[in-house]
Amino acid sequence: MRDCRCEIPIESPNPRREGSCVRCGFAINEAWSSNNKTVAEFFGRLKEAVPFDPAIDPLIAEARRRELGGRRRFGNSFHGRENWREGCEEAADGALYAMLQTLVNRRKGESQEIALALTAAHHFAKAHEALRRLGTHDVHAISDFAAEDALAHQDLAPHRDGHISPPSAARD
Repeated sequence: MRDCRCEIPIESPNPRREGSCVRCGFAINEAWSSNNKTVAEFFGRLKEAVPFDPAIDPLIAEARRRELGGRRRFGNSFHGRENWREGCEEAADGALYAMLQTLVNRRKGESQEIALALTAAHHFAKAHEALRRLGTHDVHAISDFAAEDALAHQDLAPHRDGHISPPSAARD
C-alpha cells in the first residue's frame, strides 16, 4: 500500500482502517509517526549515548508522558509545524524559568543557587543552538559541548544586595 502524502495525516477512527489516513485512505507510515516504537527508539538512543547520566531517566519519563498526552490530543499535527522553532522557544522559556526561580528563592530569603541556574540556562542555550541547526539543516560543528559544565565550576556568587556577580566581582 502507498504511504499517505498529506501534509498532516489524520488517522482514521474506523478500526477497520486503523493506520490509514482519513483524508487520502493511504497508510500512515509508522516510521514517521509519533508512536511507542519511534519514541522508544529515539530515547533508547539517547540512553545509549549517555548511559550513566542520572538526569536522563527523569527526562525520558517526562517526555514520554507528555508525548503520549500530545499524541492523543494532537495526533500527527506536528507534521504541519516547525518543531525545531517550537523547541527553540521552549529552550528560551527554560532559561527564563531558571532565572525566575532565582528570584523566587531571593524573595524567600533562600539560596539563589546562581551557579546551578546559570548551568541550566547554559544547557538550554545549547539545546536552542542544536534545535536551530536541526531545523535549518546547519549541521556543521556545534560550539564546544565539552565546555557545557564550565559555569558549574565558576566561582559565582550573589552581591550583598542579592544580584548576580561575575567571578571577578564576586569577591567584593
